Amino acid sequence: WLEKKRIKRKFGTILVYLVFLSILTVIISVLIPALFDQAKDFASTIPSIFDQMQEWVNAIFNGTSGLAEIIDMKSMKVNLFNQLETIGNNITSSLPNLIITIATSLFKGVGNFIIGLIIGFFFLISFDNTDNIIDFLPSKIKKVTTEVLDEIDGDRKSVV
Repeated sequence: WLEKKRIKRKFGTILVYLVFLSILTVIISVLIPALFDQAKDFASTIPSIFDQMQEWVNAIFNGTSGLAEIIDMKSMKVNLFNQLETIGNNITSSLPNLIITIATSLFKGVGNFIIGLIIGFFFLISFDNTDNIIDFLPSKIKKVTTEVLDEIDGDRKSVV
């Protein structure tokens, strides 16, 4: 569409990439703080969740006082609270590792995405002229690369 409007491919590609990266930057700048705030809120509500669970368990065990003669309810209650405390400690201790793992995966994904953008940018600019790829190679290997590519192209033509 930009070429039909007589805008050169290089400028059109740069324009499209700038618009795309601007939109992506706005989206990321809105999402990351929101996700961080939600994770912080979740971490701060964990103790209150466990307190509510403790109250709920106390209410259940207080309602079953008639079974105390048959089953040792006090030891069950203590065991259950210990299990809940262990789960709470595991969540709080594994949360930093989980965040680091997620951040590492996110940065790897962003790195791959940026490399893809760079490669895509190059291919968009040199869409009609594939000889420009050779210009990006070091001068020491340009000749050899050109010969190898010509040989490969010749073999492909003879097979077809």
